[in-house]
Amino acid sequence: MFVLNKKTGLTWNVEGELLERLLKSPNYEIVESKEKPVRKPRPKKGSE
Repeated sequence: MFVLNKKTGLTWNVEGELLERLLKSPNYEIVESKEKPVRKPRPKKGSE
């Protein structure tokens, strides 16, 4: 099962006891696949 670390944006494939422990943390959530969330690009400095 894939879990997403909300702080870093990294997705991990974990199973068993580790999965159970990670899900107790508010920093992780189950995701459907390993696809990275789409982020909007930051505007470049000095451009308007």
